[in-house]
Amino acid sequence: GPLSSIFDIATFVLLLKVCHVDVATFRSAWFIESMATQILVVFIIRTARPAWTSRAHIALVVTALGGLLAALALPFLPFASFLDFAPPSGLVLGAIALLVAAYLAISEVMKRFALRPAS
Repeated sequence: GPLSSIFDIATFVLLLKVCHVDVATFRSAWFIESMATQILVVFIIRTARPAWTSRAHIALVVTALGGLLAALALPFLPFASFLDFAPPSGLVLGAIALLVAAYLAISEVMKRFALRPAS
């Protein structure tokens, strides 16, 4: 919800104002960021415990990481231009990775507040 929207805005600012990417690279990078946050947050919200202390079922791990790998690969495949994608640079991918890590960390903290018993 709101956290995802905040990170969308952060991604827009990063891509447009800091990295000055073109339209096709913007589409690719925003797609990667969106897919990564939405796929990986499943590991945060699937348990009330801290995500790193609870092992996910192998089927979830394989399908989630497979989906993430597919999303990461799309802008680099020969038909990417049909999707109006262009390969993001290593710098852009690194910045997106940092945004995703921040999103996941904040999601973990927010989960604790959402799951605490009402007074």
